[in-house]
Amino acid sequence: MSQVFIQMLDESTDVSTIKQLAVVVRVVDHEKTLVEDRFVQLIDVEDASAEGLFKVLSTFMDSHGIPFENMIGYAADNASVMMGNMGGLKAKLETRVPNLFVLGCICHSLHLCSSAACQKLPSAVEDLCRDIHRYINHSPKRLVKFHEFQDFVRVDSHRILHPCQTRWLSLGPVVDRMVEQWPVLVLFFQSEALESNVKAAGRILDGLNNPIIKLYVYFLSYILPIINKMNKEFQSESVKIHVAYSNICAFYKTVLGNYIKRDVIMRAPHAFAINYNNPSNFMVEHDWNFGSKLKCM
Repeated sequence: MSQVFIQMLDESTDVSTIKQLAVVVRVVDHEKTLVEDRFVQLIDVEDASAEGLFKVLSTFMDSHGIPFENMIGYAADNASVMMGNMGGLKAKLETRVPNLFVLGCICHSLHLCSSAACQKLPSAVEDLCRDIHRYINHSPKRLVKFHEFQDFVRVDSHRILHPCQTRWLSLGPVVDRMVEQWPVLVLFFQSEALESNVKAAGRILDGLNNPIIKLYVYFLSYILPIINKMNKEFQSESVKIHVAYSNICAFYKTVLGNYIKRDVIMRAPHAFAINYNNPSNFMVEHDWNFGSKLKCM
């Protein structure tokens, strides 16, 4: 490979628990006048440390006659092993390519920001989602009974979804489905708690009847699609660099518009000039400490 390229790397583990390094390059196809991403290799890895990855990558490039000097960019997720400034793979690559352009995964950053923000929410919300899925979907008998309740209430016969452990934003479709099925869930767990006398059903029913938990679920159903929409913007297969900044600003204003006065947003010369730390810019002052209230209920 004689032309310059940007290298994109990601770690994975297959079903046999073998660690692998996926190598993709971004190059310019001069004949088509297009920028293209091309899958290069899926390399088995024994040592998944930054040093181990660097050795595997160096061996692969040397064996195929690919000079490090042709690498002008490096992209990966924001895990420390990939992006650490001291001992990460990024730092080791920069010893070979001092002027390397480095870009962490924006989607991963957005996921981490969203996950950190929602740590302010009580764990009871996500626990309720998991408990409902486990209770219904792990029992064929209960699943049939739940479908009967759906027919009775005339709600679409959709399954309750399970949030992914490693992809926090997957909670969006989960809470949307809960909102859709809420009346059915209440009736179903009332029946389970009274007729079957199952303690787990009683605890889930208490959660469904808790207005604070319901408020949090509806809030997540509102805010997560906004974040997921921006997440998809960065996963677009078409070129969107010309609209990226305006879309980010619109997204940011949408979030701020939930608690910042409209005139403050409109007066600001641009989205990132809005002072969200000034209490006078807030719409109203509330005690949003629902977490402590939830524990008391």
